[in-house]
Amino acid sequence: RAMMMAAQRRGAWCDLASLVALFVSGARAAVVARAMMMAAQRPELFKAAIINDIGPVVDPKGLARLGSYVGQSMSFDSWDAAIASIRAQGPTIFPDFTDADWRAFAHNVCETTDDGRVQYRYDPAIAESLKNQDEGAVPPDLWPLFDALARVPTLIIRGETSDILSADTAAKMAARQDTVRLETIPNRGHAPTLTEPAAIAAITSFLESLA
Repeated sequence: RAMMMAAQRRGAWCDLASLVALFVSGARAAVVARAMMMAAQRPELFKAAIINDIGPVVDPKGLARLGSYVGQSMSFDSWDAAIASIRAQGPTIFPDFTDADWRAFAHNVCETTDDGRVQYRYDPAIAESLKNQDEGAVPPDLWPLFDALARVPTLIIRGETSDILSADTAAKMAARQDTVRLETIPNRGHAPTLTEPAAIAAITSFLESLA
């Protein structure tokens, strides 16, 4: 939605015959691997790619943090209780969030149940994959998939303090191909909401370059 908003503001949205793939932040490397594989196998279908705070290497510290609450059966008596819990988990992720920002964020990641309680809204597959992780397993090498994806113009958006996409990995991604741009969003961890002025400006500029 943020990407479309940025494009529509400047009239830069590409022809729908081609696709701009938005690979949003993910808690599981396999999810991103499948997305990158699709683009790598059929690059002619894609006009460009935008990757939000995820990469071929996922920082184990970030996965451990996500695993501590993603997929957990947590529910709350009220929206205020849910907001307080979410705010306690992410003060370093969104350090400049206002009360209104936290409320809006909570409504994006939570939902009201039939019995009136509030619970997290997650893709069950992501929750299950986090639960079943083998900490001793060797992670798959996703660099070849990223290199194939980089045949098309690619924008990488990284949160300045992200614990999922490290600064080192992001820099390596940007250095591997001259078709790759890297934009770091200040005062953001994992993951930028893409409504930040810096993110909207980066997406708008990127889309305009495709015209």
